[in-house]
Amino acid sequence: MRQLDLCSGVGAGFGIAGLRAGWELVGICENDNYCTDILSKRFPGVHNYGDVRGLSVRKPGQIDVLTASPPCQPFSINGKRLGATDERDCFPAVLESITRIQPKFFCIENVTGLLTCPDYPGQPTGSYFRGAIATIDSYGYDAEWICVCSGHFAAPFLRQRLLLVGISRCIKLNWERTTPWTNQARNTIEKAGTVAQRRSGDILHTLPFR
Repeated sequence: MRQLDLCSGVGAGFGIAGLRAGWELVGICENDNYCTDILSKRFPGVHNYGDVRGLSVRKPGQIDVLTASPPCQPFSINGKRLGATDERDCFPAVLESITRIQPKFFCIENVTGLLTCPDYPGQPTGSYFRGAIATIDSYGYDAEWICVCSGHFAAPFLRQRLLLVGISRCIKLNWERTTPWTNQARNTIEKAGTVAQRRSGDILHTLPFR
């Protein structure tokens, strides 16, 4: 699986996850100086395309998975929630990259506040996300989303995150869902010692320093 990761940060999310899954990371996209320095050390030889809003790469069908973690500040309930009026909003650029690159799959991570954020201040609750889903649909993708807690996956912090997964309608997938994947992961962790129920501080001392 060939992966392109947008809004990569320091690469500790989708970038590392893809490599551990056996994917080939063919490109990253980050313009913050601190982050790019870490990315160059973490993924030597992987091309960094810089600011996603200036991404001009066109590789229709050559990328299997496009992943992205656009800035959450425009949507966070701890901020002003300016939505599309926030200059840090990179979500439209990510969606534009999807239609230009045409990956088979995509996965976008963000705060759960994205679900309820208005498109513009004063607009209806959730209008930003509804617009994004309509755009994704017009691009020929089916999408599903779910909110997960990092604590269910033994992370040393508790954060709610939204995962938005899209599949191109060109891909024909047939499967029966028995147990949702989140429940499968949660059950596995709980059987290993109910890590999901422990506070962050309780597991910090068990983490190796790197």
